[in-house]
This record gives sequence, structure tokens and C-alpha cells, in this order.
Amino acid sequence: MADPTRFGVFDAATLALPDLSLSPAPPAVRLNLRARGEAVAAAGTAYGVTLPVQACRVASVRGRAALWLGPDEWLLIAENDPAVAPALAA
Repeated sequence: MADPTRFGVFDAATLALPDLSLSPAPPAVRLNLRARGEAVAAAGTAYGVTLPVQACRVASVRGRAALWLGPDEWLLIAENDPAVAPALAA
């Protein structure tokens, strides 16, 4: 039987150069949200972070972040918080 554990490209290594350090990010829930109008505020309320509506902005609260990707698109990242997806689906 195959090992069900998944490994990423950088899981076993950390890259370090004089002016650069690269290491794997901790486990996190990552969701792509597409919304418009009143749904933007409702999604932000459900997620616990007011979604930024200006270009190239980030908002974060207690281990959750919302990154503006476009006029109706955000990347939501929650540090290892499995409660995020059900909260947004409600």
C-alpha cells in the first residue's frame, strides 16, 4: 500500500543564501474566493477579516489573511484552521 502522506518540493529542505532564506510555510487552509457586491462584506464577516477592496492590499486578523487578487477575487489563508471552509459555506 502506498504511503498516503504527501510531501511538497521543499518539505525536506530549507534554502539559505547570504541575503535570502526560503523555507516551507506551515500547514494552512487556502481558499480562492470570488464575490461581488454585498457578498464581499458577508464573506468577510463569515471569515472574520474585512476583505480589502483596494488593489494589492492584505488584511489579517489572528492567523487569518485575505489577499486582494483582483476586483472580485481574494486568496484567503488561515493557519491550519479547518473551521474556515464551513464558515464561508454557511
